[in-house]
Amino acid sequence: MIDERELREMLERRAATISASPTDAPKAIRRARRRLALNAAVGTLVGLAVLAGAFAGFRTIQAAPTPADRPTPSVTPTPSGTVLRRDGEVITSEAGRLVAVDPDTGESRIVADSEQTQRRIGNAAWSPDGRWVAYDLTGSGLWVVNAERETRQLAAEASYVSWTWSPTAPQLAMVRDSRLTVVDASTGRQTDLGSVVGDVTSAPVWSPDGTRILYGARGGSLYSVDVGSGDRSLLVRLPGLVRLPGEDLDSIDQIEWSPDGAHLVIKIDLEPGGGRLYVMNADGSGVRILVDAFEPGSWGVPWSPDGTRLTYPSFSGRDELELRIWTVSLDGSAPSLVASHTNDICCIAGGSPVWSPDGSQIAFVESPFAFETDRSSFVVNSDGTGDVRTIDELTYLSWSGGSYHCECYG
Repeated sequence: MIDERELREMLERRAATISASPTDAPKAIRRARRRLALNAAVGTLVGLAVLAGAFAGFRTIQAAPTPADRPTPSVTPTPSGTVLRRDGEVITSEAGRLVAVDPDTGESRIVADSEQTQRRIGNAAWSPDGRWVAYDLTGSGLWVVNAERETRQLAAEASYVSWTWSPTAPQLAMVRDSRLTVVDASTGRQTDLGSVVGDVTSAPVWSPDGTRILYGARGGSLYSVDVGSGDRSLLVRLPGLVRLPGEDLDSIDQIEWSPDGAHLVIKIDLEPGGGRLYVMNADGSGVRILVDAFEPGSWGVPWSPDGTRLTYPSFSGRDELELRIWTVSLDGSAPSLVASHTNDICCIAGGSPVWSPDGSQIAFVESPFAFETDRSSFVVNSDGTGDVRTIDELTYLSWSGGSYHCECYG
């Protein structure tokens, strides 16, 4: 029998004879090395397959047919695999180009270029994941551009009312040729969700969970469509208040979900004029008038970050258009005036208020036109204290999610 000392000496002698080369290593080590080599090879093959798939996808985008009379904006490819929206970049339009700008450093880069087409870029908005930008190109319709700055036309000019990104996927909803359509930005594949009812006047709006789409029709009807099944239902028909002969509900201009998805605010035009805000539960119950008979400014009835208040613009005066910024709570209290500002751009509406991320301030613009070079941005405390101050436009755009809305396009 070998005692403990002899066993230890035998093991030491065997260890001294083992070569350092891989072929003489113990089986366990060789197996481990083979596994590492195999994993590396498999990883390389998978990586090549993914890369090949990615390039195949890009070729699909490049091969998408484009009508001859609607030339694709001229772009220069950038390295593959990048993400468009980096660290909160904002989108601006400069001389026919979409430009992404870092609001902190001012560093900019071209995202899409339509300079050769002599067409103006209108509304532009990031996809939720920051990998796409959708934008209107005058005379050429709705386009998207990806991180490689390759473009795809999704809809021709004048064939859609407006469009909005899904909050959960790179898809856009639009009312196109009297039908509700969902378009996948990466493939261009379209899903028909059926015909719309009535004269649709609002952009389709996704629910926060991406399962429903709402749209409004002239006369105060609001419809809900299930994205999965296409089933449509009348969510609510807004009650009118006929106070003067001929007064009635006209176009639904805006629908906004509260951050928690529990409530909706509806902005509607009145006949013969003016505007009204309704608020209701997300299922269409509990409808009530929040603000009645005001002269609405431009686009925008955004919810505060905590979902307890809304802000909206209005105008007053004849010779000088005085822009007013208001807040209103859901508790039934009267609206609060937080800012009055004399509009220096005659006969052009303004407003488009946005909340600061912490809800303590509200920024607004003097002109809603995204291409105005003399557009000014301002900020005021949301509780109405303090004076109106100027604010950097990049900060304003970053508060609005890095996208812009041009009133003349929507």
